[in-house]
This record gives sequence, C-alpha cells and structure tokens, in this order.
Amino acid sequence: IFVNYLNQPEPEAQLFGVNGAFRLRARSALPQIWAIAKRRFTLPTASATAVLSERNAWWTQYEALSALAQWEGKKTLSLLRSKADESPAVAGLLGRFFWSQTLPELGVWSRSDDAVTRQKASEAARAPIPSDDARATRNAMLALMKDPLNDEELRHQLALKIGACSDDAEAEALVAEHDQAADEHARLLWAAAAFASRSNKAVPLLVRYARQSPDELSRRAALAQLADMLGPDQARALLEDGKKTDK
Repeated sequence: IFVNYLNQPEPEAQLFGVNGAFRLRARSALPQIWAIAKRRFTLPTASATAVLSERNAWWTQYEALSALAQWEGKKTLSLLRSKADESPAVAGLLGRFFWSQTLPELGVWSRSDDAVTRQKASEAARAPIPSDDARATRNAMLALMKDPLNDEELRHQLALKIGACSDDAEAEALVAEHDQAADEHARLLWAAAAFASRSNKAVPLLVRYARQSPDELSRRAALAQLADMLGPDQARALLEDGKKTDK
C-alpha cells in the first residue's frame, strides 16, 4: 500500500508513503524514497511559498531525507550535504543525525560571507542531539564557543549543548569561567551554558541574575528557572536571604 502511495504524483500521497514505509522499514520502498530525496529543492524552506502543494512537496522531500538518514545511516551523508546547499533547513538533519561529522564544519560555515551557508550553521547547531554525541564532542564545542570569530547564534547554541551535557563539576567550572570572563557577551555565553546544565552548582549564579541583572528579561528567566528547579518557595527564600545579606 505504501509503495503504491509513493508512486502517486501528489506530494501528499508520497509523504504518506514515505512515513508509512519508514515506520515499517519496508525495503521495497527504498528506491522510490531515494528518488524523492534526490530531487532538486526549488524552495529554501516550506515557508517560502503560500502554495500548499509546493509546501507539501518540500516537506515530502525533507521527510524522505530524514527517513533515509535514520534508515540508511552514513550512506546518506553526502546527499544531505548537497541538499543542505539547496535548502539550508536540511542542515538540521546533518546536526541531528551526523553531529560528530558536521561539527567541524560549523565554524567555517558561520564565518562565511554567504547568508545561506551561515544559515546552515545555525540550523545544524539548533538540532537536538543525543547525549552521547554531546559528551563525545564537548571539548570541540567548547573550542568553537570560545572563538569570537564564530557567529553569535552558533556560539549560543553550542553553549546550550555544552551545558546540557555537563556534570556538576563541569557546571561549577562554567560558573567560574563566567566570573572570569572579560566582557559582557562572553559572560552571557558562559551563563547560558551554566544555566543549561540545571546543576545545583549553577544556583548561586541564577540567584545573582534573578536579583542583580540589569536586564528585566534575564531576571525573569533566572527566577523562572530557580522556581522550576527548586520550587517557588525555596527560590523565594534564596532571593530573600540574598537581600538580607546585602543589608
């Protein structure tokens, strides 16, 4: 049935066929899925058009690439790279499924004069990745995050990934890096990494931001995370204790 849908001309039918065949791992459908994935993207993203059929055609090809990345593994790496040049949103699949192979390219992409190439870096960096991949590449991510030549959005996304895979000792080191940073932008990056760790070692820094940050949004975000991590009552008590210490 799903192979029959893949052979229909409508992108909606093909999308249904891709998802169904992938769910069943029906290998008889692979030739059609590869054929869909190899088409040339005519749009950078589905949102680039208001025509529903064109949007659905973009999503059908994107889902075909996603299915193949999970199903066929590294066989799809070169295809994904070429398709990311046509539609930078595809770089999100490179980040998600081939993080270790894609990470070394992110700095080069982020420093490019070409807007599409810079967007590839952003899309790949925002992709969710397995915790094992994050741990394995943590040092490489730190090096990219520290490099001021790299795009700010890339460095911020890497900071979040670094923090999310950090243990308590590493979270404490992130807080120390924040306190030693020479400029405000670097401090914000280290703070983002420390807060993303959700470690108790980051709580004192969260309290400082909730009480002292000149930016109202930063204060609210820090307070919200404290309340989420510790509960509203304990978060409020910590802030009150800080006020008493100041006096």
